Amino acid sequence: MLVLFIWLFDHAVFAKGYGPVVANVTDEGFTVSWISDVPRIGSVKIYQNNKLIGNYGDDRGKNYNYYTHHVTINKLNPMTAYSFSIANGNAVDDNKGKYYDARTGPPLIRVGSVQPAGRVFLKGGRTIAEGALVYITLGVDGKRSALLSTRVDRNGYWFLEIINARTEDNKNLFRISLAKGDIAVQVVSQEGTAMLKGRIMDNKGGKNLYSSMTLK
Repeated sequence: MLVLFIWLFDHAVFAKGYGPVVANVTDEGFTVSWISDVPRIGSVKIYQNNKLIGNYGDDRGKNYNYYTHHVTINKLNPMTAYSFSIANGNAVDDNKGKYYDARTGPPLIRVGSVQPAGRVFLKGGRTIAEGALVYITLGVDGKRSALLSTRVDRNGYWFLEIINARTEDNKNLFRISLAKGDIAVQVVSQEGTAMLKGRIMDNKGGKNLYSSMTLK
């Protein structure tokens, strides 16, 4: 079994087909993403005190059938513990009956916008890596933000609003610095991985993109 490691988070994020990744934590939800061993329809069931309270489909549609899965969970309560299981088709991963854990943060308000962006290609550099998962952390003065995630769109681009990034404990806003802050990006899919590190920068309407990445 192929195990993929996200180098910038200092721990294994998932093994292919297993191990969901929680990111984008807010006061009302979070995202769950993973890669299945074969193309399947993915979904996430949310529990509170072991009681089922919701079933969420992929961001690209509840019947989206592919290797990569990115599911946004919303309409939850702030500062609350939840658990979840994931489904790949008819196969359910409930962490061996223990469920996976996630917790929402407090309500936070931030005005402004900083949206980094770039493009990703498959091996050979000609075909776009549509559907690949993108994981991001930000850094300032030796501190890292909580994990953020998005996916590569149908035109091969990734972009993400980072102004609302949180501290590692998800309790406060992470103070972004365009002057001295850095961004670490890793793209993963069934086709391979790609990595990028650089300064935090806004895409300025698509005119200021990071260098294209190619999966290897």
